[in-house]
Amino acid sequence: MRSTDSQARAHPLRNLTCSLGLALALGLPIQALGNAFTALDARSLSLGGSGVASTRPYNAPFFNPARLAGNPQVEGRRDELTFLRPYVGVRLIDRDGFLDALDQYQENDNSSRLDTALDELEQSLRDLDPNREDFLAVTTAGNALLDDYQNLSDKPLRLVGSGGMNVGYPSERWGFGAHQRINGAIGMEIRVSESDIAAVREVLDFIDFLVELVDADELPDDVDLPVLPDDFQSEFALQGMLVEETGLSLAAQIPGMRRTSVGVTLKQLRVETLDWRTEVDDAESDNFDREQQSLTYTDSNIDIGLTHELDEHWTAGLMVRNAIARDYLTVLGNEVRLRPVARVGLAWQNEQWTVAWDMDLNETEAVGFDPRKQFIAMGAEYRPWRWLALRGGYRHERVLEEGELSLGFGLAMRHAHFDLGVSTDGRDSMAAALQFGVRF
Repeated sequence: MRSTDSQARAHPLRNLTCSLGLALALGLPIQALGNAFTALDARSLSLGGSGVASTRPYNAPFFNPARLAGNPQVEGRRDELTFLRPYVGVRLIDRDGFLDALDQYQENDNSSRLDTALDELEQSLRDLDPNREDFLAVTTAGNALLDDYQNLSDKPLRLVGSGGMNVGYPSERWGFGAHQRINGAIGMEIRVSESDIAAVREVLDFIDFLVELVDADELPDDVDLPVLPDDFQSEFALQGMLVEETGLSLAAQIPGMRRTSVGVTLKQLRVETLDWRTEVDDAESDNFDREQQSLTYTDSNIDIGLTHELDEHWTAGLMVRNAIARDYLTVLGNEVRLRPVARVGLAWQNEQWTVAWDMDLNETEAVGFDPRKQFIAMGAEYRPWRWLALRGGYRHERVLEEGELSLGFGLAMRHAHFDLGVSTDGRDSMAAALQFGVRF
């Protein structure tokens, strides 16, 4: 007879809920250093992620520092007020349906069904009264459990976030700004090994063999039921990056070129990479030692921006973020590459409308099991009254051929402002951001 020790038939994904909880707990408000040209401030998020030519000065340190100078008129006036703007945003990406697979796994509860079927089969063998249905209950539950395992395997769940504060002073000829941000991303996935799948199938194949003996009335009285191994090779993997960024932005009109402004952002970075692999049943927050699973770097970089007012309504922009290429290693030897990200933008503005279009000029890499990205973003803002802005946008990702809609609004007084934005593709990605601040 098989062992009655509960560990003898432990299942490799029994602690999936704990694994997911760990990933969510570690999902600090951070955004990946090596990811695509995206932002989580409320205004640009609701405009589809556009902003190279249309960003307002209070977000210029991120989207285009040149916009701190030479601002086109908005709401009938230029933005020439000192600003202080904190913001926070978060994005959840479940591209391959991990959360749905997890919900299905928990709802099916095939692990418990298999345990129950094995217990009932063992009892019927002890009573010397086994029947075909007892064996089929085991194989049905076991095959269903295999399907659940395979549905969960290699489906990354990714959390992205950003939080910080921008301060500065814009004007027509020159401007400056400063910011403090905590940016980063974290991804997690379950990696079910082929050897574990083979071990479960071997057990089920033996049960099928016993069914054949039952059908032929040749089943012996003393049968030792097989058990699942307790040394599964399946892994829980977590990878991410935390970046603390302090920057100073300077912008000015180019002498002799009144319609053209240039800006630079000098950044000091504290980069922390996270990389952890462990057995699924050990994937609990108590087993995660941040000091052992992380490496920290202190570094610097620079962003360069350019804007040109084509006329009183049209503005073109160019932004190169992280102009200095950097490479960072994780504690497990994986490399996170930071490469320049270039984006162009075009915007049309009058007192009531802003229409913006942005395009990435190159593909960029990401951390946390996310593929390469290259975006086209577009958005529109309508101001029926000076105190209200209604926004909408669309973002298209060219590598994976994915799209995402966004909506948002802004409420403004002369010296205060509040913005809220949300976006989703309707399936596996959703984001929300808010920003508030004062001008004086």
